[in-house]
Amino acid sequence: MANTMPLDTPPAIAGTVETNRPQAASSESLSMSGLGTAAIALGGFGLVCCPLLPLLHHEVDGTLPAISLVVALLGFALRFPTLLQDGSTDSNNQGNVSTMRLSVLGLIVTFLLVTVKAGWDTPKLADLRIDPSWAWILAATLGGKAAQSFAELKSSK
Repeated sequence: MANTMPLDTPPAIAGTVETNRPQAASSESLSMSGLGTAAIALGGFGLVCCPLLPLLHHEVDGTLPAISLVVALLGFALRFPTLLQDGSTDSNNQGNVSTMRLSVLGLIVTFLLVTVKAGWDTPKLADLRIDPSWAWILAATLGGKAAQSFAELKSSK
C-alpha cells in the first residue's frame, strides 16, 4: 500500500520528528544509555548469582556482591544522567553535572562497597563492625564540599 499522506503534512504527523540537537550528541547519549543498561544488567546478574554459587559448592566472600552492587549503581548513573545534574545548563543547553551529587554518589558507593563486603558473611547484625574513622572521612568530605559551595556562591555575587 502506498503512502497517502499529503505533501504539506508536518513532519511530526508524517512520522519523523525533527530535533535541533546534533546527531553526535544523540548517538553519544544512546551509547551511554546502552552502557548504563548493560552495567545494570551485569550488576543484577552478579547479585542474582551470589546466593546461587554456594549451591554449586563455590564460596562467596562478599567481593562479588559488593562489586555487583557498585556496577549496578554506576550503571544507574550512566543510564539516568539527569540524576546527577543540578538543573542549570551550559552554553549548549545541556545539563551541568553537580559536583556535590557526584561526591555524595562516590561516598555512597565507597561506603556500600565496604559494608556489603564486610557484612556478607556476618551471621548477626551485632557482629558487623566498621571502623569508626569512617565518620571522620564522611564529615571531612561533605564539609569540604559545603565549604567549596559557599565559596563559589560568594564569588558569583
